[in-house]
This record gives sequence, structure tokens and C-alpha cells, in this order.
Amino acid sequence: MVTGTKTASALQEWLESESWGTWKSIGLTGLKGSSKAYVLALWRERIKGPFLIIVPQLQDAESLLEDYRFFQKDETIPSLLFPPWETLPYDKIAPHPEIIRERVKCLFSLLKGEQSIFIAPIKAVMQKVLSPADLQGSTLSLAAGQEVDRDHLIRFLNKNGFTQVRVVEERGDFSIRGAIVDIYAPPHEEPLRFEFDGDRLESIRRFETESQRSLPQSSMRQTLLLPARDIAGEDSHPHPSTLFDYFKGRGAIFVEEGEEVEREGKAFSHLIQEHYERALSRGESVPPPESTYLLYEEVTPHLNQFQTVFLQAGPVAPPQCQHLFPVDMESNENLQREIKGHLSRVEGLSEKSPFSVLLEHLRDWQRKEMKVAIVSHTLGQAERLREILAHYGVESHLEKAKTFQEVMTSDGKALTLLIAPLSSGFQNLKEGWVLLTEEEIFGERRRLREEKPKKPTPPISFTELREDNFIVHVDYGVGIYRGLRHLKIGGVSNDYLLLEYLDGDKLYVPVDRLNLIQRYVGGDGRGPRLDKLGGTSWARAKKRVKAAVSAMVKEILDLYAARQVFQGHSFSPPDQFFKEFEATFEYEETSDQIKAIQEVMRDMSQTKPMDRLICGDVGFGKTEVAIRAAYRTVMDGKQVAMLVPTTVLAQQHYQTFRERFKNYPVVIEMLSRFRSALEQKEVL
Repeated sequence: MVTGTKTASALQEWLESESWGTWKSIGLTGLKGSSKAYVLALWRERIKGPFLIIVPQLQDAESLLEDYRFFQKDETIPSLLFPPWETLPYDKIAPHPEIIRERVKCLFSLLKGEQSIFIAPIKAVMQKVLSPADLQGSTLSLAAGQEVDRDHLIRFLNKNGFTQVRVVEERGDFSIRGAIVDIYAPPHEEPLRFEFDGDRLESIRRFETESQRSLPQSSMRQTLLLPARDIAGEDSHPHPSTLFDYFKGRGAIFVEEGEEVEREGKAFSHLIQEHYERALSRGESVPPPESTYLLYEEVTPHLNQFQTVFLQAGPVAPPQCQHLFPVDMESNENLQREIKGHLSRVEGLSEKSPFSVLLEHLRDWQRKEMKVAIVSHTLGQAERLREILAHYGVESHLEKAKTFQEVMTSDGKALTLLIAPLSSGFQNLKEGWVLLTEEEIFGERRRLREEKPKKPTPPISFTELREDNFIVHVDYGVGIYRGLRHLKIGGVSNDYLLLEYLDGDKLYVPVDRLNLIQRYVGGDGRGPRLDKLGGTSWARAKKRVKAAVSAMVKEILDLYAARQVFQGHSFSPPDQFFKEFEATFEYEETSDQIKAIQEVMRDMSQTKPMDRLICGDVGFGKTEVAIRAAYRTVMDGKQVAMLVPTTVLAQQHYQTFRERFKNYPVVIEMLSRFRSALEQKEVL
């Protein structure tokens, strides 16, 4: 085994010299923090061809993918995750369609010869896939104006893993409604609507699953359909392929933490065999493991066909490595330990903030003329950190446009704040820079669940429509839904909702006007009286409701006008200690949570008493909004009372408040049936 030099700059020189090309198996050691992704980005700049990075588990793949995207120089080169099935071996439950989509997307990228980066857990690598020839034969190109044999199209869909449904809602679905065929296929983000006139494909449009309406400016001239399966079909290639077959001996393969990958691979092989034997004992007819999976002992011969680079955090590389190169990056663990040690020693609010530990290191790095970058997950966190640093006299620059590599090669000497989902930092002392993450300063953050921005949706969807159910049309009132009808009117074919009204009157509503219809919801359980088309009953009902709403609005306006007269307390503006308190929140704030906190803080600065309702599901961060308000209140010499509906919830909030205020001179107590009468009297 040959040993190289120990400097990071020597690593770049070694990569540029391409002397590494003479070794079949290489071990890079001392890759702390996110430096593995940094090395991969450097390697990507110097060689062409696809990269495959094998990691122990899915969470390792997701973390490494985000880290790599932070360091990569050429963002036009795709970096993709090749996920494993989330189901167990020989499980009768089909894998999630989105997982199939990602796997097919990766395979097709390799088939086209793209110079992509693929990061895969060892389990994903061990699952066999459809062969390159099978994938090539399982694609279908369609173009507007083309003559299409619809029977051939339907056979293609059935053969390639699609499921025929009434309404397309999930990836892998397709539906046929007269002249319209809807297909939700990889790799498209939205489902596609194909409209035919006989065998002529008239148009291709994207549409929303919620409303089933075509998106504006969504027409496409042509498209390519990929299969909704990633394994061989019944009439496909008799011998399933592996992911390695798509590389055809070209490109490079990297293995992150070789021993962990081997351990996970062997455990998965054992799990495969165990579930196979269980299936046989139940009398099930299942294929042998070798027809569906690549057992771990078969992985090594495949790896031997490529140059393999092992990426190790520790100083030891796997024994099969022919060449060892110690990179020896330094982690930020010592800094984290110092900050935690300071917090554990400090009781109450001290003039010397725990943030001072970081300041000492920053000044030391500046004396050594080292560049420093701190990465936050969100813009709000970065701006808050900039304000804290400014309070302590540390100049910083919030960079929103440049990449990390552009920042490191620029002439600026100020501390740089960046925004990215980086897992951890490291110290590259030989190249003269330090990379930190906000979590390494303030503690690990977990992400709260954040609701995706909702698109405007109709009051009802196709899945809620049931024949013979009562519905309400905005303009015509209460009727009965009698089903979907396909009609050709004026030479134009379309689908219509059939609504029946009093005396058998019928109304045909185009499916793209679904937003005009709502489900009927009655409070007494009795069926409503149908309205009559052209009658006045519906107009009279709307007029009565409008009058009632107007009266309620007037009452609310009078109430809020009276509240304007009262005077409340205007709290002192947030200081640097409040910002540091915010920064120690263990979760990453959601956009809605940040908005709620900002609005509450603004209310507290006014003399008008606050009157605000914070709404949100369990686990979306409402308590932290109250904690921020409580901090500002007690630091202004006021008291805080929090009323909760149950004893258990009182105990939970009590523990949460004590944990958040443990380093501050704040007394927190609880009143509930868990406390004796004497204890309650002492609290009061």
C-alpha cells in the first residue's frame, strides 16, 4: 500500500495529475463532516462519465446528495438519488409510485449516457432492475398531430406497469374517457391529457390532479412516456439486470464507509433469504432470491470491474485498497464540545454569552487569515445570525448569489453567511478556510412539518362525487349528481357532469367547470328540497344568507371598534439576547411559523392589547410562538399565564418551557391536579 501526502492542496494536485488512474482501488481517509461531498465535487470537475456513490443507508444518501449539491461547481450536471424500495423482500405491497419514478429516472439517464451523479444506498444497488434493452423497448414517443393506434397505446400502458382507474390521481394511473386518455407517467411532474379525434392525437396538455383541469399554457408538442415499473415484466428480458450493467464498465464508483456498507449489505442479504424461506413455508410460489436480488457476495465481483474509491471518515481504509491517500480534514466537534461545556457551566443569564466561545475561535481564525463561512438552512436564520454577529462587532456578508467555491476563491476577507441544507461543516486548514453550520453553533435542528403551499382547488373533487348524491351548483342550487356523460356538441367532444333538478330537469356541466359545484352538507340528516331550473327559490335562499352574514359582520366591526379604545402595554424591542434565545430553538422554523412569530412580536410592540388566534395542526410549532412571546414578556418584568385544556398537556408544556428557559433566570411552575393543595398555594 502506497501512502500519499497529507495536505488538501496536495489532493488537488494529485487529482490534476491523474496519477490516481493507475490504481484499481483507492482509499481516501480523514474525510470529516461534509468533506466527502467536497472531494466528490473536486473529482467531478476533473473526469467525465457517470459517478455512482454507494452509501450504507437511505438517510446517508439524502444527506450526501444535499452536501454534494452545495459544493458542486457545474449545477447543470444532474445529481440524482437512486432509492431502494420501501417494502420488505417478497412483500405483497407494491413500492410507492414516486420511488419507482426516481429509479426509472436514474436508469433512463444512464441509458442516454448522461454524465450524472447517482447516490444509492446499498439496498437499492442490490435490487435488480429491468435490462437496458427492456427499458429502451418500454418507452413510447407521442406527438400532437400524429396518428396513434389507441389499442397499441393501451397495450403499452398495461404492459409497463400502469393501472387503469376512473380518475387519474397518482403516478402510474391512466384513464380512458371517450376521446380523452389521461396518463400519469415518469418523468413528468404533472399528469398528461391526450385528446384524440379518431386515431389522430389532437393535443397533449398537462393538468392538475386536484381539479382535473388543464394547466394554463400547458400544451406540449411531443412527449416521451417511460414505464411505471423498474423491474422486468412477464414478457421482458429473461435475465434481470443490475444497476452496474447500465454503467458498462465506464465511470467511477465511490463507496462511503466501506465497513458500514458491507455490514448493511450482509444484513439485507440475510433478510432476503429469511423472507424467501418464510414465503415458501406459507406455500407461496415465489421466485428465488437470485432472480430479483443481487446478494452481497455478488456485489464485490461487480465492483472489481470498475475503479473503486473508498471515502472514509477515520484514518483506516478497507484492506482491499491498493493506494491510500490521507486527506485529514478536521471536524468542528471540538468547537461543539466547548459550546456545550460552556452552557452546562453557566447558570442564569450571564454577561458572557455562550456565543463568546464562537467569537474566540472566529478571531483566532481571522488572525491566521483564514476564510470562514457559516451555513444556515433558511434566509431568516442567516439574517438573525448576521444581527447577532454585528452586535458583537463581527463583520459578516450574507451571500445569496455565489456558490461556495466562488466565495472561497474570491478576495473578500469578511465572514460569509450562506444558505443551504448542509449537514455539517469541517476545517480545511491546508487550503486556509473553515466551514461551519448553524447547527454546530446552536445545536442540532430538526425540521418541523411544513404544509405545502396549496393551489386553489375546487370545493369538490372527482373522488368525492358519487352518483345519486345531492350537490349544490353555485348558480342553480340543490340538485342530484347522476354521473359522467361524454357528449359531442357542435363537433367538439367533451365530458359533462349530469345534474338533475326538480321535475326531472337536467343540467350538463363541463368537467372543467367543476369549481361551480359543491357537496351538499345538511345538519339534520334529512334530504334537501331540490331547486327548479329557472325558479326563484335558490335566489331567495342566497339573499337570506347574505342578509344574515351582513348582520354578523356589523356585530364584529362594532366589537373591534370598541377594542380600539383600550390601552395596553408596549413591550421593549427584542435585543441580542432574544435573538440568541431564538437561535437555540431545536427545530428549523417553518415559513408559517416565522410569519406568526413576526406578527405576534409586532403586536407586542403596540399599545393596543393583542387579539390574535394562532391555528395549526399538532406538531407544527404553535408552542414555540407562545414561548417567544413569553420570553419577551418576562424579560420586561411581567408574568405569563398559559391555560391548557388537559392535565397531560399542562405537564407537557411545563417540561417544554423548563427546557427552553433552563439557561435563563425565569421561574416556571405548573398548577394542575398533579400538584397538592399546599404546592398550588406556594405557587400562587
